[in-house]
Amino acid sequence: MPSTQTVATDLQQVPYQDLPSGRIWCQKDKADPDHGGGYSDVYVGYLTEDNQARTKVAVKVLRLISDPDSVSKVKTHLIRETTVWIRLNHENVLEFLGLTQEHGRYGCPALVSPYCNNGTVLTYLKSHSDPEVRFSMLRGAAKGLEYLHQNNVIHGDLKPSNILVHDDGRPLLCDFGRSRILDTRGFTTRPAGVARYQAPEVHQGLPLTKASDVYAFGITSYEVWTGITPWESRQDAPVILDIVLNDARPTLPENVSPGTERLWGIFEQCWAKEPGKRPGMDKVVQNLTLS
Repeated sequence: MPSTQTVATDLQQVPYQDLPSGRIWCQKDKADPDHGGGYSDVYVGYLTEDNQARTKVAVKVLRLISDPDSVSKVKTHLIRETTVWIRLNHENVLEFLGLTQEHGRYGCPALVSPYCNNGTVLTYLKSHSDPEVRFSMLRGAAKGLEYLHQNNVIHGDLKPSNILVHDDGRPLLCDFGRSRILDTRGFTTRPAGVARYQAPEVHQGLPLTKASDVYAFGITSYEVWTGITPWESRQDAPVILDIVLNDARPTLPENVSPGTERLWGIFEQCWAKEPGKRPGMDKVVQNLTLS
């Protein structure tokens, strides 16, 4: 397919770890993927190591497309995600194992990362609901986001489904397809995340910033801690947009876990309307350490 060849050619400018296609085998190559996105699907797979051992991995495969405009968007999306992800190395950030340019029957580019058997943070908390575990998820995610910001990387799409849980119980930030590197040309990411987690200024068309990440962390933390999706009964993005722009925020639920009152102040600081009034992630991590 010309579209995937074009993407692969442009990827040569990114210094990624090349994984020969013969080393990747997808468990569900002909089945519905576990997860999906705008231009890709994620499959369970296995990576054959040099010593012939097999490691379970997640394989993010580009969808086959032929529309020129879509090809351009896919190319930009994949190059951005690879360029950002390959820079990152932190215990609370999902590891990037590499990229194969010709995966599967149709030779599609695919990003490869470790497979997390625990799934997303909300899935994990269904069977690990102790306040101590929830708190460790918040603190670990905060440390991961602090690390991104220290390296001038904006996540851009922080939400519970983009926090996986390692097999040892560590939360891992993932999905850097909408991330941007500050002060780097070519990274003018357009906001396109889930409305309920986006900051008011992002809804108004302003660019993603560290402060908008902090807002998303506050809303995400509320959901992780309480198990309640903000404005759960509202599914339409325009309705949620109206709610956020009218300064509505999640409310303190009844029968909350011990310690919620202390955390609530952190949440409120993070989702402050004015970006300049939100704390930096270093301050958030410090406050969570003291809580």
